[in-house]
This record gives sequence, structure tokens and C-alpha cells, in this order.
Amino acid sequence: MDEITNYLEDKNISYKLSDGANGKEAICKICAFCRDTKDHFYLNLEHKVFFCHKCNASGTFLTLKEKLGDLATVSTFKDLSVSKESVKSDIPIEDIEKAHAALLEDGKVLKYLHSRKFTIEAIRHFKLGLSTEDGIQWLWFPYYINDTPVNIKKKSLPPAEKMFKRVVGGKSILYNINILKEFPKDIVLVEGEADCVALWSAGLHNVVSVPNGAGGLSPEDSDELDRVSKIYIVPDHDDPGLEGAYKIANRLGIERCYHAILPYGIKDVNKFFQEKYTLEQFLSVLGTSRPFHVQYISSLGEEVSRSILKLTSKSSEEEGLHLPWKRLDKLINGFMPGDLISVAGRPGTGKTAFSINLAYYFSKMNIPTLFFELEMRPQRIIPRIVALHTGIDSDNVMQVDLLQKAYRELKEFPFLFAYVYKKPNFEFCADTIRKGYHRYGLRFVVFDNLHFLVRSVRDQTKEISITVQNFKLLAEELGIPIVLIARPRKTNNRIITNEDLKDSADIEGDSDSVILIHREPKAANEENYKGEDGNFAPETLIRVSKARYSSGGDCYLIMDDKQCRLTEV
Repeated sequence: MDEITNYLEDKNISYKLSDGANGKEAICKICAFCRDTKDHFYLNLEHKVFFCHKCNASGTFLTLKEKLGDLATVSTFKDLSVSKESVKSDIPIEDIEKAHAALLEDGKVLKYLHSRKFTIEAIRHFKLGLSTEDGIQWLWFPYYINDTPVNIKKKSLPPAEKMFKRVVGGKSILYNINILKEFPKDIVLVEGEADCVALWSAGLHNVVSVPNGAGGLSPEDSDELDRVSKIYIVPDHDDPGLEGAYKIANRLGIERCYHAILPYGIKDVNKFFQEKYTLEQFLSVLGTSRPFHVQYISSLGEEVSRSILKLTSKSSEEEGLHLPWKRLDKLINGFMPGDLISVAGRPGTGKTAFSINLAYYFSKMNIPTLFFELEMRPQRIIPRIVALHTGIDSDNVMQVDLLQKAYRELKEFPFLFAYVYKKPNFEFCADTIRKGYHRYGLRFVVFDNLHFLVRSVRDQTKEISITVQNFKLLAEELGIPIVLIARPRKTNNRIITNEDLKDSADIEGDSDSVILIHREPKAANEENYKGEDGNFAPETLIRVSKARYSSGGDCYLIMDDKQCRLTEV
């Protein structure tokens, strides 16, 4: 029994096992999408993808769980807004046709493209174009969805220095994305448009390229690639290319991604064909490609390679995420990939507000962030986020004009919400986070809260221990920091300690960092806070009571309850 067959049996879905060309498959009696009952719905146990030979529905195992209601709803600011806006691309097709005609009439540029192994059929198929701007010739790579142009990437031609530019406001999508409409069982994913055109010219058409490396993979791209059983990733032969390949494979699902390694000294696919290698030789490269790794096992060479990448990479992902408060960031030394950070405090002292500030700050920095809330719907959080963003008290922001203005400013923030209307278990929540990671490229998660998730009537302490450990393993699996909000046991007004973490010492033991929040009740010193709203003083003690990679310690922030804002003293 494996994960998929266990799931099918738990759902009482009738199936039979078969050895297919791509490995063992579960053939289901009924399609979850078209409800056909003729055994047309196939689930590949190795690659964790499905396909219906009746309705052509396809996707990953997580997509199936989402369809059957076994994942929480993940929404964005756009989904929750009071005003919907459709993003339109205003690219005149006449401009593309004019540039395409100009290219076909320029014999010198055509000769250059032929030397790059672009065939005339490929040039016509991709509608490549040519323009001269400020004395520089630019090669056009139009991006299409169906027959509609949605972007144009322009590359300078020699003898000008290498430069690129794109249409402002154009969509960032996979190049040659329309090939995915043909339901290919496998796809070759390369790093640039020139690689894609060269491979298409050689005769292999099921190829796409990412627009901006691993970070350029949009949620829509991820959805489109869900239908593919096997993805051959052919990165550029340099450190950024290899690093990006690992990131894309982890995001799309490591079990269906294969690393195709070009011959030594060949930088990319375009150069491969310029060096007079043939399509048959490229297919041999694909045939000898290998999975990126066997789960939990790696070679000495792979670990040394990862160490080199970490030392040579200057990306924030390798450095970790730095907090918006300098003193606290120094105490905790940032949030590193794979970290589990437990946050605790007495009710009303600001655990959720603290986490909202973190999520807002990271999403403002264009870091995809998920706020998984079990206690309240996302709409209940919106006033606090809008207040934090605008500086207007949350009591006054629920006005259409203010919300519309905030929406225009917040809609592109990669701030995502997850909420479920039923009592979930850990696996339900974990799969939702996994799906968010695959679709949106999550790099930071807040889960609110642990004790709302685990309310065992048999053994609360044991269940809490298991769940905390599972959250830590999930953080390591995805390589992202997860903030887990926890409740302390009931205390008086004293500052809580790690020993007060409710139900399990393993909250402290399995967490990389523990952050305790304390605010004094105003009733303890009424004269100082006379006339102010709220039950607690604004001075907020943030105690890093455990930090695996730093010394920890105390700092103070000031809480503005009305604006949900924490600032440094």
C-alpha cells in the first residue's frame, strides 16, 4: 500500500492496479471529473499524476485531492476584494506581423539565425520579429496564449551588447505554452526562448521555456504543467542554471522531474545544436537523464555541489528571510529555509498581529506568503491588513473607496490565505501547504494555530508532539520557514516561559526558534493608559527564548492595536 492507494481506499474509490508503460497505475472505476464509469481514470503511483482518457482531465495527486475537497481553499487579495479587475494585454497583433515581415526580409539577420540553428519553419511558427530602435536591432520573441499575444521579449542582436526588454504589463508565462493544450505525456523544459526555438527547429516540439528562471513560474504555468507526467529539465550549465533547476523540480514535484545533463563544455540547448549535435544525440541525453534525487538519500558529490551553490548564491532564499525589526532579526538571525518557529503568548497579547506583520512585510518584498487561519475567515483579517497598509485605524477602513484604493495597491502582493470550514487534520493542512508551494512557490507560511488543529479527547500531549514534529518535517521537506502559533497554559499576568507551552515540551524541542510575546494589562497601571482603547499596554516584550542558530534574547516593540502595527522602540 502506498499514499495513493491508501487515499483511494479511505475515500471508498474502486480501483484496480496495473503495470503501465510509465510504471504501476491505479485504474479507477469512476472519473472524479466527468463521472465516466468505464475505467478511463488512471493514477500513476510513481509520478503521482492522473489522466482521464475520456474527458482529458489531468493533473497531480494534489490536484485530485483539491477537486475532492481534501484541501483548504487558498485565496489571494484579488479573490477577496470588493472590486474585480481583469488584466488585459494591449499588444497590437499588427505590430508583431510588421516585425515578423521585417525579419523575413532581412537576409543578414536570417543568416545569423540560421547559424543559431533556427529553421525558417520555426521562425514562421513562433512569429519571430525584428525592429531597429535607437540604432540597435532587436529580435522579437512574441508570447501567445492560444492566438492572443500577451507579451514580447526583445533581445539585442550583435554587435550590440547583450540586452533584453519586455512589454510593460505583459504576462509572464511559459514560452510555447500552447503545446500543453495537446496533453503531452512528457515535456522538455529549457531556460530561454532561443533554447526552445532551437530544439523545436531540430524536430522536438514538446518543449517550453521559463521566462525568468525558477522565480518566473506563475501559478497558471504550474497548473498547466500539472497535466504532464514527466518533465525533463535541461538547465544552463552554470551555477544559477543548476540552482534554478533544483528549485523548479522541487516546486513542480520532484517525483516527476528528471535532470537532463548536457555534455561537458556545452552551456545550453542552443549551443548544443550549434556544436552540430543531432536530435538523436539530444534524445540520448534525455534517455540518460536521472531523477534529481532519491528522497532522503544523496551522494557526496551532490552535497558538495549544494554547498558550492550555497556559498556562491547571493539570493535571499539561501540567506534566509530577514525580519522587519532589526533588533529582533539580530536576536533570531533571520528565518532560514526549513525552520519551524513557534510563537506563543497569552490571549490578546498580539500573536496573530505579530504574524500578520511578518506576512505583510514578506509579501511586500515579493516573497510568496501563506497565512493559514483556522479560527477566523480571511475577511476578518482584511481590516487589520488594510489598516497596517494604509495607516488608517481598522475601525474606519471598511469603506468601499478605501478598500478599492487598498486593493489596487495590495492586489499584486503574493499574500495568500487558507481557510477551511470543517475540522481538518494535519495531513489536510500539510497537503494544502504543499499545493500552495507547488502552485505559488511559497517561501513563508504562518499557521494559526496549533491547539485549534489538535483537540484530542484521548491523548492531547501525544497528538501535539506528533503534530509539531510533522510541521518541522514539512518545513524541511519544502525548504521554507513555517511560523506555528501556539497557546500557553493559563497563567497570571507574569511573563510566560517555554515550560508554559501548552500540552507538550516537544513544542520547544522540535522548534528551531521559540518567540514568546508579553504585554502588561492596562489595569495594572490605569493612570498611564487612561482613555486608551484595548486591554493591554502597547509596550510588547518579544522574547526569543530559543534560537538554534543564535543567542536569543529580549527586545521591545510598540503595538498599535488599531492599526495592527508593531514598530521598534
